[in-house]
This record gives sequence, C-alpha cells and structure tokens, in this order.
Amino acid sequence: MMNLFDFNKYKNNENLPIFNNQNNNYQAAQDQSNDSVKNYDQELRKGFIKKVYSILTFQLLIVVSACVLTMFDKRVARFQRKNKEIFYVAMVLSILLLLLISCVTKIARKVPLNYILLFIFTGCEAYMVSYACANTKPKIVLMAASMTAGMTLLLTLYACVTDTDYTTMGAYLFAFAMALLLMGIFYLFTKNKILHIIICGLGVLLCSIYIIYDTQLITGNHSNSLTPDDYIIAPMFLFVDIVGLFLNMMGIVSYFNE
Repeated sequence: MMNLFDFNKYKNNENLPIFNNQNNNYQAAQDQSNDSVKNYDQELRKGFIKKVYSILTFQLLIVVSACVLTMFDKRVARFQRKNKEIFYVAMVLSILLLLLISCVTKIARKVPLNYILLFIFTGCEAYMVSYACANTKPKIVLMAASMTAGMTLLLTLYACVTDTDYTTMGAYLFAFAMALLLMGIFYLFTKNKILHIIICGLGVLLCSIYIIYDTQLITGNHSNSLTPDDYIIAPMFLFVDIVGLFLNMMGIVSYFNE
C-alpha cells in the first residue's frame, strides 16, 4: 500500500508513469500535427510559386511575340505609328486594370474573370512595349532585353538568398515611385535629355528593388507575404517590374547610342 511519503510524491500526478506516458504521447501527437501543417504550408507555397512563374512566363512570351512582330514586320510598325490613339487607349486601360486587379480582392480571385482581365492587361502592355520597340533600333532593343533578362535573374536569386527583409519597404518604394512619376510629368513639358537619363536611371533602380520586394512577397520567407489566393496579383506585379526595367533600360541604352 502506498505510504504517506509516496502519496505526497505523486499527488500532483506529474511523476506518475501513466501520466508521463500520456504527456509524452500528447506532445508527440502535437509535434506530428505541427509538422503536418508545416509540410502542407510548404507544399502550398511551392505550388503557388510555380503557378505565379508559369503565368509570368506566359505574359512575357506575349510581350516578346508582339515586339518581334513589330520589329520584323514593317506593316505592323507603320500601323502603330499612324494610329497613336490606340497606344493611349492601351495605356489608360492598362492603368485602370492594374488598379482594379490590385485593389479589388474579389475581382482578383474570381475565376475566370481574373484570368480574362489579366489577359487584357497583358495585351495592353504588350502593345505599348511593341510600340516603343517599333520606334527603336533592333540593336538597342536586343541590348536592353539582354540586360533586363540578366538583371532579373540575378535580382531574383539575390531576393531568395539574402537575409535582408525588403518586404517592409513598401511605403518607401511607393513614395519613391510617386516622386519619379512627378519627375516624369515634369519631363513631358521640358523634354530635357539630361532629365530623361536621370529618370531612366532612377527607374532602373526602382524597378530593381521592386523585383526583390515582390519576389520576397511571393516566396513568403519574410515579414510580409502574398497568400496563395493572390496567384493573379503576384505575376502581374512582377510583370510590371520587368517591363518597367526593360523600358528604362532601353531609354538608357538609346541615350548612349544616339
């Protein structure tokens, strides 16, 4: 029979073998559950990343196809030059769709409406980029495209391996973008070549940081991240970053090849 000493020893149930086994079993089950949730989140994030870059690749292929068509088919280039109003319509529509998809979550996640709007947005961007290429020497376009591809690859790798958290810089990047926009509006009234090269240089810097910022939001290893439901918003943001980098790079290369 358990004496008084044994009773005091086990009165809190903490040292009884049966309770130790129960606690160990509970802890093991909890750890296994946490591991299962963690593995599920990792697989979900991997699927999200694959989907984002698949959509992005499709968008870039559309832009490249439009540019190649414009550069090697003089009829298309002449049509674009004669119908400048189409360029402005595409620009306005592109801005409206960008704001709509990025600001209205329900639309960005509603299938198939989100895919349709993204396709229209990509078409508008492709037309604008091809219009810019139609008025630029093929040599300059190829140089800018090569530099853009190399920089995008290196910036993406850097975003994945660096310990620096760029996802907390959203407010600063937005302020930088607004300041650059005002400089661009001022340039329209001055047409100063020095100001143009400064704007393009700052544009390359801004787009480069945005590529790192958006890449880290997609990988989800930092303070802020996009959710797997943002599979339309994520490629659209990266697409805008890459297109902006290419156009600003083309502006710089054009300046030094005049």
